[in-house]
Amino acid sequence: MKKHFISINTRFITLLALCTIAPMLIFSFYFYSYERSRALEQYRRESEINMSVAIKNIEYYISTCVSSARTVYSNPDLHNILLKGSPQDFVSQEFTEPGRIFSYMQGIYTVAPNARQIRLLSFRLNKSFLLITNTLQKSMISLNAAEAERPTFSEYTDVTIEPVHPMSTYGHRTYYSSGSLDTEEVFTIWLPIYSISAEKQLLGVLSIDMPATFIYDNCCLAYKEGEFVCIVNSDGEMILSGAPQSGDILLSDPVVKKLLAPGHDTFHSFTEDGVLYLKSSFPASYLDWHMMKAAPDASIYSSTDLQLRFLTTTFLLGVLLATVLNSLTLTRLTGPLKKATRYLTKAKGKSGDFSKFQLSDYLGYRQNDELKMLFDSMQEMMDSIQHYTIRQYKMELLQQDTELKMLQAQINPHFIHNTLQC
Repeated sequence: MKKHFISINTRFITLLALCTIAPMLIFSFYFYSYERSRALEQYRRESEINMSVAIKNIEYYISTCVSSARTVYSNPDLHNILLKGSPQDFVSQEFTEPGRIFSYMQGIYTVAPNARQIRLLSFRLNKSFLLITNTLQKSMISLNAAEAERPTFSEYTDVTIEPVHPMSTYGHRTYYSSGSLDTEEVFTIWLPIYSISAEKQLLGVLSIDMPATFIYDNCCLAYKEGEFVCIVNSDGEMILSGAPQSGDILLSDPVVKKLLAPGHDTFHSFTEDGVLYLKSSFPASYLDWHMMKAAPDASIYSSTDLQLRFLTTTFLLGVLLATVLNSLTLTRLTGPLKKATRYLTKAKGKSGDFSKFQLSDYLGYRQNDELKMLFDSMQEMMDSIQHYTIRQYKMELLQQDTELKMLQAQINPHFIHNTLQC
């Protein structure tokens, strides 16, 4: 059975395509998997560092506020003012003592310039002192029933952080609010002030209102557009939820519980439904907080996918260019071979004088390479074949002539003998 004709050009181009496309696909799959896993691990490490930096900034600032507030224990005059037994003794000092209290609060503001309000509740003096930092307004009123909403404390080292809420004037009348509430959101740091005597009586409570934007600003390193970041306590309650331009990704309750599950390290992460969830805990004992972050695949692999697309496109263009160049080279090499084949096909059925039937009439190959040697050898072979064909033809004519002469030599004597007999 005759096999189907397939040209060398087709075979070589097919082989070239298989030898380039198959390794390219294998390499692309391996490179894609490797780069994605590397990008995920690198993103985890960067997120851990960035979240740690943001947490340390927040914790350091709050710790500085707490340390500044506790200078009341190293200020005997201020401590004695808060120890006064009756409000009448306090008022009779012509506001010299209130001035010292406000100076103490201004000292806290110097250390914590981001604070919006600083308030001191003095239980023995039955007074509420409020310092509004942006205008340095000072207000003093008597305690009211609303002060019962303050946190409870058991030790002088206790610190309570109230989650983000709208800022309140706490019953004080201020220039900017005219009795109404300000719309800015703040979180409040609560600290107790105890007597340094053996009884350890609670003399007052200090609260510092910090803007929610302070946490947002410090969390800028921990997230980017399209991601979600929040701060929760160990019970899963949101201290600060969301971030500007966080998109539609949120942390559901099951995800929060999974991140807060016991047994995890300070930093923990897992991937679920195409979203990477991360948690980093605040190391301070009084800050029972955890920063959580949700990052979609598009945010994690954006730069990696861009690099992969660039490399894949470059590689494909390179393969295409190589295929085109090899095809042109093969066409240049196989074209003369096809012409030589047509020459041999025609020469096969050609009869007569071959001197005017030359290979150079069909192709003009000027390169000095193996094909040139092949075509020259082919022409020499055709010339030799033509020479031997002519020689063989002459030998056949000579042989026929000899045979005729031999027959003639045999016929002549018999003819004479027969004639004589007749």
